[in-house]
Amino acid sequence: MSLTDQSWDHCLFLVYINDLPSVISYTLSNKNSSFVLFADDTSVIISKPCLMNFERKLNIVFQITKERFNSNFLSLNFDKTYYMQFITKNKLLNKINIEHDDKIILQTNFVNFLSITVDNIHSWKQHIDKITPNKACYIIRRSKLYLSNDALKMVYYAFFHSVMSYGLIFWGNSSHSKCVVKLQKRAIRIIMGATNNVSSTEFFKLLKILPLSAQYIHSLLKLVVNNRNLYLDNAELYTIKTRNSYNLHPPLSHLTKYQVHYVGISVFSHLPTSIKSIANETKIFKKTLKRFLLDTSYYSMDEYFNFKK
Repeated sequence: MSLTDQSWDHCLFLVYINDLPSVISYTLSNKNSSFVLFADDTSVIISKPCLMNFERKLNIVFQITKERFNSNFLSLNFDKTYYMQFITKNKLLNKINIEHDDKIILQTNFVNFLSITVDNIHSWKQHIDKITPNKACYIIRRSKLYLSNDALKMVYYAFFHSVMSYGLIFWGNSSHSKCVVKLQKRAIRIIMGATNNVSSTEFFKLLKILPLSAQYIHSLLKLVVNNRNLYLDNAELYTIKTRNSYNLHPPLSHLTKYQVHYVGISVFSHLPTSIKSIANETKIFKKTLKRFLLDTSYYSMDEYFNFKK
């Protein structure tokens, strides 16, 4: 395997700073900060309930990071350095000052993190606006003049599905995802040569393509099953066996770092018992789940949670 010059630069950069998280953890003597190091990007995540302590700690972390960079002859790109406060939807932002060489680090409401645009209230609007595959329908329509439906499905997966599915477990249930749903239906109708006033429900089943909400459910449940060792089911907690014995035990709070897992557990618990009971047989579970979702083709999470098992 050969590395490009840029790849070597990224590797050397990580060698220079890979001890930064341990240095800061040792200095602060707590676990309220974590680092994400990827290529030439460095992200610091800090949590602290007290605003005064939070601002003080944030400046300490930033100062240590700056000194570490300087000692290794690295420079901080000030124009690409921001800080962001994660807040609930109706809460106001707190004023925090972070300085670098007599300059104030600017605050932002959203950042690009590994090609996923994260905003400070987790609405996912900016990310969805960025990835909405507007050109996909045009490409499929132009290709239909020359290609069969099977070939058009390949075009769909290349230009629509690949974009739609990236990071879906995070933004799939956002209210802003409706625009992606509309585009997906349009793409399916174009493949089938149908007009906009024709229902696309049966087309999804014929093409064996999952609607966005069903794909979101599929992605969540794959995450749960692939991390099955992290959860306890009710059968492990209670001696009496009931119809809910195969349900997974949820965490205590919605607003935890396991929020995606919490939603995944809720979705898992609503599956038919016949599917939940084979969760430990991963390959069989995934095949059965895919068939179930193709047959039902849910267009929304409400539709999924309202179905009768």
